[in-house]
Formats: sequence, structure tokens, C-alpha cells
Amino acid sequence: MNSPFSFKCINGHEIIEDIFHGSNIIYECPECEELIYIDNSFSVNPAPFFKIKHSFWEYIKEIIPEGLIQKIVTINEGNTPLFQSRKKELLEWNNVYFKDETQNPTKSYRDRAASVLVSHAASIGFKTIFSASMGNMGASISAYAASAGLVSRIFSEKEIDIGKKAQILTFGGILSDDFQDIDAAMENCLNTQIEEGGYQATAELNPLALLAQKTISYEIYADEIIPDEIYVSIGNGGTLFSIWQGFNDLKEWGLISEVPKMMGASMMAGPDSKVSTLKKSGKYSQRKLMDIAIKESRGSVIEMADEEIGTAISTLARAEALFAEPAAAAAYAALLRQQCDENYENDKIRVVIITGSGLKAPSVINALTRNEPYPSERTFQNKLNLRVQILEKLSQIGDDGLHGYGIYALVKNEMKCSKQAIYLHLKQLEEKMFIQNAGKDEQGRKIFRITPNGKEVLDLLKKLVLLL
Repeated sequence: MNSPFSFKCINGHEIIEDIFHGSNIIYECPECEELIYIDNSFSVNPAPFFKIKHSFWEYIKEIIPEGLIQKIVTINEGNTPLFQSRKKELLEWNNVYFKDETQNPTKSYRDRAASVLVSHAASIGFKTIFSASMGNMGASISAYAASAGLVSRIFSEKEIDIGKKAQILTFGGILSDDFQDIDAAMENCLNTQIEEGGYQATAELNPLALLAQKTISYEIYADEIIPDEIYVSIGNGGTLFSIWQGFNDLKEWGLISEVPKMMGASMMAGPDSKVSTLKKSGKYSQRKLMDIAIKESRGSVIEMADEEIGTAISTLARAEALFAEPAAAAAYAALLRQQCDENYENDKIRVVIITGSGLKAPSVINALTRNEPYPSERTFQNKLNLRVQILEKLSQIGDDGLHGYGIYALVKNEMKCSKQAIYLHLKQLEEKMFIQNAGKDEQGRKIFRITPNGKEVLDLLKKLVLLL
């Protein structure tokens, strides 16, 4: 019951060619030059197959044309654990699940795509594989190419994380990391591959990568979880699109009634940030595909600040025993942000995709082991100042209390802050019982009141701010 390919672009152009059997990899529409994706079509509804959990390659064999891949290169990727939040006894966490992609061989979800791309390259006789990457894809391609006895050429920018660089070099990848940005690296990778000959395994330039990542959706469904929302970090946008496409498949086959809302977490770290931002490539960006998924699923993109991601890394490790790199922790930070919303519904089922391990980002390890401050001392001081302002305003208001937006309106006059940051601090102060819920106002907004413990903490915080 193998599926034929149908190449499509966002402008509706369709290319029905079986060109992946040869060496000519197509990545853009010949009519409009937009990036393309692969759509599956089955002559018989495959629902019975997808109702049962399968191995990664059993899924892949089902959604690619027969004979496309003759040699499978695998090091046991996929079938990663999906588990319920360890804080499930708390109402807001009872329906939260984590898909732990750090359990893949090189500690990231990119192993799925690398396995398929390297297998395809080996099947059609290539000896050299080219890939442009910010790190995870480069590490995965290097590992799988080494397993297949192939040469990997990895192109990246100067700011590649040292942990991912170490993986690439350890696996035997030939790394060129002297490019100013990822756009330049991708352009050089493509031109060199065309000139010298070889297989193109850049995720944005090979639609098979999107196809491989759809299996994340299939595995979640096979674990008998049908999410209302999926939280995933976004850079170029292809990952979010591929997961949405997988759930769209399941809906088309009648296995689910609704596609979950796709909640994309974007990182907006500043110039002094301690975290590496997810870069959005220009010419080869898959953001237009992502926009389709966001719109069709009625989801949204949530921009996360540096401080929120830093908090999420530590909280995720201590509360859920998951050690995530900053990009992966952004998805968790987005969930924490949503939980601060007064309209947050506890009964919705939410899945957070943890795409990569913190072991790939030594700056995070240094921070957590206190070898260097993370967040920065200035960020820490700003956090204290903000909490002092919140407690101070509630102390001045007294027993009447005030709702979150009202607190934000008062505090923003004293210092620069976002509404989301106020709600996050209110949630954390309430958890520590420094403030309490005093009911709701006429408009249904939650009212906060400072507690006796909160007043004591306020005095201590004022002294600490003066010391800093």
C-alpha cells in the first residue's frame, strides 16, 4: 500500500514526476520558484495501518513509493517517548504531554530526516552528502553518513553551537563554518553540490525531510493521544508544517475529527542574549508553508523573550526531568505563557515537542552548573525589580486587590515590561503563596491580593535590589 508522490507548491502548482528515483533533487517549483512539499495519495484508505503503532521505517515504507529506497541506513531513530507531565496532579498540567525527541541517536528530531535522506542518497549511489545547517541537521547527517560509509560536507555560520560543532567533527563531517549567516551557508552549499556533484541533504532543499518529520504526528496518534494543541519551536517553519501535515493526513483518513492548533514558539533574544536564536533563512525560508499550517489549524506564533526561555530551561529540567536546548525549551516557555492567560482551558490536551537536548548547548550547561550567570546579572536584577513592583502595587492597593491587566498598567509606568511577563510573574508569585486569588471582578477577571508572606518577601526583595 505504498503512496505515490505529488509535488506541490503554495501557489497550487503540481508536479507529478517520479524524479526522486534519479539524482535530480527538486526543491522549488519550476513555475514560480517557491519551495515545494510532498503530498501523499493512496488508492486505498490506509487508516487501518495507522491505527497501530509501528517503527519509524515501517511508517516511511508506507508513505514513499515502492523501490525509492533500496538501502536503509538506520541507527534506531524515531519511536520516541510521549509522556504525561509529571505535575499531572495539578489541574492545569493534567492534560499536558511531552514528545521527547532528545531520545533520538544524536539527541534531536533531525535524525528522522537524516535517516531518510542518507538512505535515499545511498540507494541511488551517491558517495558525498551536502547539508547546510545551524547544527542539529548537520550533526544528524554526519552521523548517518558515517554509518553508511559516505562523506558528509556540512556548511554552517560562524555562530554554530560548540556542542553541535563537536558532534559534526566527531562523526567525521567536513565542516565549513566561516559563513556570515545561514543564508550564505545554504547558498554556498547548494552551489558547491551542483558544481562538484553529490546529494543535497539540506532540510529546506529536500522535501523528503518534511516527509520524514510527519512521523512525529503518526507516533503521537498511535500512543492514543489526540491533541487540541501542539507546541513546537520554529525557525524556518518547516518542522511545524510537517507535523501539521501529518495530523492533516490523519484527519483525511478519518482517524481524527480535527487537526490540533499549531502553536509556534519563536525566539526574540536580543544582542546580549545568552541563548542562540532560531534563525530564519531568507531565500529558502519555509515560513510560507508554516503560515498555511498556522492559518488552517487556527493556531498562532508566540514570541518568547530571553528571560522566559532561560526560566523554561531550568523549570523543564527540574519539573519534568527533561534537559532541553534553548530552541526546544521555547516551546515549553510558550505553554507557560499560555497558562498565564485568563482564558486558558485546563481540559484541552496539549503536546509539547522537545526537539533537541541541552547537551548540545554548553552555555546552558555552564549556566545550570553556575559556571557563568544565566540569565545575566542584569536580567536577574530586572526580574527582582519587576517582582518588587508587582508586590509593591498590590501592597499599596490593600485588601481590594487588582486584576492582572490593572497591575500591568501600573507597573509599566515605573519600568519597561510586557503584559506577558507580568502574568508569568503573577503565576509564579501565586504558586509560592506570596499573592493569592481574591475572586473575580464584574468582568470575570481574576483578582490578586498580597499575602502576609508576600509582604515579608517584599521587604527582603527591596533590600536585595539595593544591594545589587
